[in-house]
Amino acid sequence: PEHLADWVAFCSLAQFQQYQLLFESFAARAFEWYSGVIMWKTQSPWPSLRGFLYDWWLEPTGGHRGAAAANGARAVILDQRSREVVLSNTALDEAWAPGNASLRWFALDGAPLAAASAAVGAVAPTSAARAGLVAAAPAACAATTCLLRLAAGEETNAYWLADAGAAGPDYSALGALRRKGTTAANLTATCDRDGRYGARIAVAVEAAAGVVVDPSFAVFEDGAALWPLFLERAQDPFVLPGERAAQVLAARPSKRAPLTLSVHLRAFTLAEDVVVDVECATYSDDDDDDGR
Repeated sequence: PEHLADWVAFCSLAQFQQYQLLFESFAARAFEWYSGVIMWKTQSPWPSLRGFLYDWWLEPTGGHRGAAAANGARAVILDQRSREVVLSNTALDEAWAPGNASLRWFALDGAPLAAASAAVGAVAPTSAARAGLVAAAPAACAATTCLLRLAAGEETNAYWLADAGAAGPDYSALGALRRKGTTAANLTATCDRDGRYGARIAVAVEAAAGVVVDPSFAVFEDGAALWPLFLERAQDPFVLPGERAAQVLAARPSKRAPLTLSVHLRAFTLAEDVVVDVECATYSDDDDDDGR
């Protein structure tokens, strides 16, 4: 990388994948080889560049987003060695019957390359099962990075993948996509009262041009970031051209509403933040002093 911002973005993307694959590898053999996994040191007590999920100010890292993507109670996972699709159900007492599993390959410009699907049976509680699908990379992905999206029932997952050569996977095509700087996104947001945190912000990201890779959010009040920021669910690792990805954020402003918050969309492939201001609803006189 030529700039510090690029170096930080590359590190964040690598950390996303590192923690996603770390936890998914355990989940793929859940209750067969392992019955649980514990992560040590989710936040570093000393200055550090990696090895933690959020920083001193509680801002999440790429590792946090990767861990969130991997740790749903029900998950559709890619076995990185065999490229088999695995269904993981960590629920204690309820079987998961997704009915169907599918995979779709895309080029870095979002163009569809290949797809496959298979009927699947129920996955017993506290177990994992193979879905009968193998994510063999299309020929178009032989010398570059491609995008893979998995689905089973209502659960989805996604990856950026490159063939592993003698020196390991080459993700330089992702870096070239960032430097190209042609990705564009639209962001919309609405805000209302949240009884636990103070502000509930519904956002939607639309990829207007190019693929939005590793989107994340920040919320600011009077120029100060509000951390921690809570997400309703794990954020999709990428948004394809023409797609619209919805999310719900929860934050605790320092002031009672009405107030204006700035919502920032960040992504590996965006040259700069996409920012929208949102007006938060007025709290009633029955709310306590901190707006809850």
